Amino acid sequence: MQCALCKSEECLEDSHIVPAFVFRYLKKISITGHLRDGDQPNKRSMDGPKPRLLGPSCEDLFSIWEGRFASDVFYPLHEGDLSTRALVYGDWLSKFAVSISWRALCHSRDKHQGRDLPHGHTPLIQPTLDVWREYLLGLRDNIGCHIQHMVFLGGDISLPGTLDPHDLAFYLERSIDYSTIHSPSDAYIITKLGRVLIVGTIFTQKPSDWQGTQIDLDGGRYGPGDFQTAGCVFTFFQHAINDLAASRLLISPKQRQRIKEALHRRHGSAPT
Repeated sequence: MQCALCKSEECLEDSHIVPAFVFRYLKKISITGHLRDGDQPNKRSMDGPKPRLLGPSCEDLFSIWEGRFASDVFYPLHEGDLSTRALVYGDWLSKFAVSISWRALCHSRDKHQGRDLPHGHTPLIQPTLDVWREYLLGLRDNIGCHIQHMVFLGGDISLPGTLDPHDLAFYLERSIDYSTIHSPSDAYIITKLGRVLIVGTIFTQKPSDWQGTQIDLDGGRYGPGDFQTAGCVFTFFQHAINDLAASRLLISPKQRQRIKEALHRRHGSAPT
């Protein structure tokens, strides 16, 4: 079979869309020690989607950037002080971000074959994937208008509307998610890795909507402070919180009892 990145004929591997270290960490801090898929809340989820996407050499390439991101960004943000100090990064961060957006957009497209995207954005997908693919392979040194943004979640984040604060706090801290988001003036692929949001630009007429979030291709400094995102981020959260609330209603009495028992074991409170 053909590797989706380098196009060579190889024996493809099961490729994580979201890196495995994210799932391992969130399982470790979970009350039950397990994750649940929002689409199947009564079934424990051991891992995320792993389509046959990449050959061994491209998997190895991605793992280099994943390892650097895990050690310099993910764990310091979740377990350390990265939310209060600046991150100085090299080109590995843009490579990681593009690899995340590329594989998430590939999988979203393949999962929804035959379904047109809103606002006539379907023809934009393949050119975006081509630019990111060529950048990851070193065939081009820029990504044009398909820039990457990074947002650290948690703390005091101002969001419009009336999202349930408990659901929002849980979602911001604990969830893994990815989806395309569209409006008449922009389209993005958004990937959530715990407290990190990676946003890949498919199309936008309003790049000035983003402030303090862009990942520079050659490296730079990402510091704590005020940032501004496009309205699509709130739309992404809004859809996710609504899905979270709907999924909770589908949890069976048996699974609810298991969750209560896990709470008792973790915190010593009496199950009811």
